[in-house]
Amino acid sequence: MRWLKRGAWLLAWGVWAWLGVGLYRELPRGLGPVVSTIPKERNEVIVSRFGERPTLITCLTDHATHVSKFRRWNVLTGALEEEFGDVKGQSLTLARPHQRFVNVEKPSFEHGRPMKIVTTPTELSTLQWRPEPKYLLDLEGGQWLELIGDASGPVLHPEKTWALFWTAGREFGENFVIGVDYRTGRRLFEWRDGQTSSPGLTVGGEPFFLGDDQIAVQATKRIDRTRVETAADEVIEIWSLSQSARPIGKIQGLGVGQDRPSVTTPTFSTSRTERVAWKRVHGGESAGQREKLITCSVVDLKTGKTVFEEPQDRPVDMSKGWPAQWESVALTDDGRAVLNPTTGRLYEVDTGRLLWSAKENEQVNSIRGDRFETWEQWNVGVSSWSRRFSMWTVRKLADGSLVHRTSEPTLTNSYMPVNGQALVLSHGDTMRELPPRVKWKRLVACQVVLALPIVLLWSGLWWRRRQRQRVMATG
Repeated sequence: MRWLKRGAWLLAWGVWAWLGVGLYRELPRGLGPVVSTIPKERNEVIVSRFGERPTLITCLTDHATHVSKFRRWNVLTGALEEEFGDVKGQSLTLARPHQRFVNVEKPSFEHGRPMKIVTTPTELSTLQWRPEPKYLLDLEGGQWLELIGDASGPVLHPEKTWALFWTAGREFGENFVIGVDYRTGRRLFEWRDGQTSSPGLTVGGEPFFLGDDQIAVQATKRIDRTRVETAADEVIEIWSLSQSARPIGKIQGLGVGQDRPSVTTPTFSTSRTERVAWKRVHGGESAGQREKLITCSVVDLKTGKTVFEEPQDRPVDMSKGWPAQWESVALTDDGRAVLNPTTGRLYEVDTGRLLWSAKENEQVNSIRGDRFETWEQWNVGVSSWSRRFSMWTVRKLADGSLVHRTSEPTLTNSYMPVNGQALVLSHGDTMRELPPRVKWKRLVACQVVLALPIVLLWSGLWWRRRQRQRVMATG
């Protein structure tokens, strides 16, 4: 009996210790000490947190003159490094965090002129119809780009200053893919209908980068109006910029779908194992609400086969305005897992097994590298007495396991300065150190509360045993 009691006590304290480990992992953590404060003005908007340099870029607009200027701040010291890009534009599309470009419609420049980049082959640039140029501001280099042509794009290289422009669906001979270095304006690559490798091919979809210097061109066989295009007509050509005389690979009967093109959001997600993931948007309405089925697919370019298709069983209410609906799908570097941020699901590609799924009160907020961040919301209370709480969690892209939970976003607002010290933009425009620290006082307080039932039970049993001993001694 004595060993049974001791085993019960040991089990109780074991559960208490196990709960402590869980609280250590799940409780929200606090940010590190303040490193600097960004003294921006009240009407100054943060437009980019691009990570090549430890800088923060803001946009300050004079509402009297409608002139906007961009300011670059050093996040380590809080000092203003430079002001650039003074522009008066009819429409200013601000970049999302960690994106490189700002799109401005019909700007009038206060200082200097932009660098012109022709996004149309020379033979087609003499066509009678000349569209309005597009203007992009490179937030990292502070350089204005004037895109001349009516091509779609740019599709950006994830590491280098390369971009792809393309057209499809026009008359045969008027479709093309062009690659340029937008830092120097140098043309790197050109693919034309019927004039590159196969005379009967035309551009069939959006191109994308593969690896360090490869470009995948989606093409389709030229067909006449008497027959319907089939999957057998689709071709993907793999080109290397170091060996541009002819394609280094060709996949027949395979086409890669496309998400909504954007100057700030990548369309495809590729892995070093030559797998490509993208979103597929299916229309439809349900229960009178604007709902869509947005699934993801993964193709293995080595085998030329589709290796994963997400089930079409989770429609998304687009009226909620989720940030994740504009995020591209995320494929791990080894191509084994894929995350659809819109549906909030993480899958194992080869088996189709669901690794992680967002709860009803949770949504994917951002994706960076091998991690992604989610936003959790809870309503505590009843009716007008309720209060909403928000938490942000960072998870691993490989399996969805929790890294940490905080009371404000850390992945979206994080920086990796040149000295390796990660920082995050916090409340009050302050820069704080990462990773988040464990709040030991809160953890100890929770453990004390959890230990109270055990301590009170032990105290009660001890008091009763002492009372029995006194009664027996007096009797």
